[in-house]
Amino acid sequence: MEPKEAQRLIDEEILVLKTRRNTYAPISRLPSELLVKIFAELRGDDDDDDDDGSGIVDVRAWHHVTHVCRHWRCVALNATILWTKPPAQLHEYTLLMLERSRTTPLKIKLHETTSQDTSTAIFNHLGRIDMLIAQQPKDALDRLQRALLSSARTSSKMKSLQIDQTPVFSGPRFILRASTMRNLTSLTSLWFCGIIIDWQMFPMRGLTDLALIHLRSFAALSFKQFIDVLRGMPRLEKLCFSFDDFQIESPPFTPEPLVMPHLVEFQLHDSPHAVIRSFISHASFPQLQEFYVESRFNQNDDLTDYSATLNAVLPLFTKASFGPLERLVVDRYLIIQPKTVPDHCLGEWQFQFRAYWPDSHPNNGGNIRNTVTSVLALPGNPALDIIYLCLDDLDDLTSGDFVELFGHLPQLETIKINSTHFQPVIDGLKISPIHPSTQPIPFHNLTSLTLNQWRDSEPISANDYSPGLLADLCDHLTTRKQYGAGLRHLSIAWKVTPGEVRRLRDIVVDLKIDVE
Repeated sequence: MEPKEAQRLIDEEILVLKTRRNTYAPISRLPSELLVKIFAELRGDDDDDDDDGSGIVDVRAWHHVTHVCRHWRCVALNATILWTKPPAQLHEYTLLMLERSRTTPLKIKLHETTSQDTSTAIFNHLGRIDMLIAQQPKDALDRLQRALLSSARTSSKMKSLQIDQTPVFSGPRFILRASTMRNLTSLTSLWFCGIIIDWQMFPMRGLTDLALIHLRSFAALSFKQFIDVLRGMPRLEKLCFSFDDFQIESPPFTPEPLVMPHLVEFQLHDSPHAVIRSFISHASFPQLQEFYVESRFNQNDDLTDYSATLNAVLPLFTKASFGPLERLVVDRYLIIQPKTVPDHCLGEWQFQFRAYWPDSHPNNGGNIRNTVTSVLALPGNPALDIIYLCLDDLDDLTSGDFVELFGHLPQLETIKINSTHFQPVIDGLKISPIHPSTQPIPFHNLTSLTLNQWRDSEPISANDYSPGLLADLCDHLTTRKQYGAGLRHLSIAWKVTPGEVRRLRDIVVDLKIDVE
């Protein structure tokens, strides 16, 4: 073979080998942008706006990527975004990251353990702090306030501010002055907890997110003043507060209307029912998608007050953007949810009404009949879309009540009962031998039934089970199966015999015996 031909073949083989090796290139040859993404994942958080900058991942571990090789070190040190969340509880690392982040906006979280020296170093960079969370005692918050006042214009780029005095309800409260907030003109998110605020700082027209929790106002505040401030912040998308915090106990006789055109999420915590009724009745939230309200009742209040408050709140569901009423949960509270929320995530509310009564009040356990009657009376009949129903403690409901309230909901597929007695439910599933063929069977679309035994939020002994109750259930489910309306899924919390299990398995496709 000619030397030239041999060299050509060798060159071709080398080219093939290089191509194959390139397919499995070492990580040091990855593009810098991809390496930065990997380093950010290793850091354990990302750069989206919801990140709280808590620095849970130990910076002393992930920053070792800068010591693997020169290329990695160069990429990491030039990626300022990797150094924008200094751990304020570690002084030396905070100084290092403040330097490496250069002029990139910072996300800072000040802890109870943050030293004064570390805070001072951070305050020297107030002009580029994009998000600041301060969960600290009063003396540390006083130092923060002095720093904000002295920084004046340099702090105006801050978009998110959270001040939370710790420990809560202990010792003198920190007072946030209106003058401190005057230069923070870029703020879009504000979250205050456990402090005293000067109400003169409001309104802030650029705010989209406002949470006021366990606060006090520096000066007395009227219902009208509060509403005027909300009216002056038309861009709000998220809002959380309590009328009790501002000691607003009674509304004016005829409050002025309030429209919050962009509000999507609204939490109204512990507040007097009369104030809630007045506020909700004169307010409009056309884009509302999540709503949570806690209504406080006194010893002298009765079901008339409860019904009036509920009937003022419920129309929000039909006037806003909640979508179909597919999941209804009624215990001492009322919860309306989208179908997509799984059972183990029932805390992810969409529309929730909570009534708080004095412990000795007869209505403290809730009232299912009044609550459900109000839901069924909503204009447009949204209850016709209910697919999932969960009830706690059936109060004094009879089987007739159970059928009357729920038996003719056309889409109802799943019923879950948490109670100590189930006779009304089981009797409600009965089909009379003389049932008219021209009338629909109650619960005709029902495919799943869960009977959990509970008392005061704790499971009771399985010995409370009655063989006669199970016999009734089997008889009624067998009849329903003959009518073409049989169950597919049944879950019970009773200690049953092997014979009873066999009988149940002959009736339902999926049987679950949940006994601890």
